[in-house]
Amino acid sequence: MEREEVCWLITTKCNQKCKYCHSFLNIADLTYEENKEILMKLINMGITHITWSGG
Repeated sequence: MEREEVCWLITTKCNQKCKYCHSFLNIADLTYEENKEILMKLINMGITHITWSGG
């Protein structure tokens, strides 16, 4: 069985200010409900592994 996976950048907020990071783009965070909807879509797509990132 093939492993279906995704890396999910949950937020761009961070206090480190690293020059190489994308957090400076000021991308708005999604709401809890929006994140929940995405998670359900990923599950329905067959995603079995999620790597959480961000912040």
